[in-house]
Amino acid sequence: MGKHRCWVRCRGLRGALSTLTSALGGSGNILHKGVKATLPMDQVVHTLQASGSPANVLAVYLGLMDNMESRLKLAVNYKCHQAVIDVHVAQKDRSSLEQYMKEIPPGSPEYLKAENALRVSTGWADEVSEIREKKCVEIEIDKRLY
Repeated sequence: MGKHRCWVRCRGLRGALSTLTSALGGSGNILHKGVKATLPMDQVVHTLQASGSPANVLAVYLGLMDNMESRLKLAVNYKCHQAVIDVHVAQKDRSSLEQYMKEIPPGSPEYLKAENALRVSTGWADEVSEIREKKCVEIEIDKRLY
């Protein structure tokens, strides 16, 4: 990792994030599994953040992390609202997203993204568990009637 970290740090410090993005697989593309496996994305994110990379750049690299808990922890730590929203949506955790929205400045693009996710997304885990609980109660009531 030494060579990779130095290269990432030097590139990040010089503000050559587009070169870094191109080298790692492109701005919207998923990295090849081999490259993704050899670069510990958490360290890449740490290095980019330490070199002053903006939150939208961090969000791209946070999105490449497989471990959702680690991704969420780093995103919250670095106040990368976009990545936090993405994790909560991926986990279908509506209540956590609603709670986190209190940390985001109202009217900001990230706040609007979270609002939109709450409005548009379906199948939230919270709702599914509530529906299951209601069905279980209805089944018990039906059993009592017979």
